[in-house]
Amino acid sequence: MYFGAASGTTVSLVSDLVGPTGVVYAVEFSPRSCRDLVNMASKRTNVIPIIEDARAPAKYRMLVGMVDVIFSDVAQPDQDILDDAKRVSDPTWYLVHLV
Repeated sequence: MYFGAASGTTVSLVSDLVGPTGVVYAVEFSPRSCRDLVNMASKRTNVIPIIEDARAPAKYRMLVGMVDVIFSDVAQPDQDILDDAKRVSDPTWYLVHLV
């Protein structure tokens, strides 16, 4: 899962890393960035764009299976990434927080 996917540049690299059998759930809510993200995801079958605020996992949780790794590239002061991670991941998840 990738919080703060923006236009999908880094998400596309993660997509390459997980390969064709993996899935990248890319969460972004900026309208401009979402347009580019959806366009990039249309060319990559393992990227699922989620157009929603990363701070509201209850709104998109039903779309996401349990995840193994969470990338967080969100610069919101009220983002509680650890709490959000617990809602979408199994007990052995990993967090990569980009600053």
